[in-house]
Amino acid sequence: MTEHETHMRVETEVPEHVSSESLRELLSALAAADWWVVVNGRWNGCTAWAAVNKETPAALNARGHGHQL
Repeated sequence: MTEHETHMRVETEVPEHVSSESLRELLSALAAADWWVVVNGRWNGCTAWAAVNKETPAALNARGHGHQL
């Protein structure tokens, strides 16, 4: 995980062979992000990363501002 000025980013290596359950969990986590990318690896597997803006409605609501839709 890396912190940037405007967002947090999480990156993980995804093996070439992954169970259906693990793939569903990964896709669910990616869907919750503000943006995400999956990049094929050169030899096997891939890399997935997701980013969440620090100023999303959920983050603002946690600090007592804004509303999540």
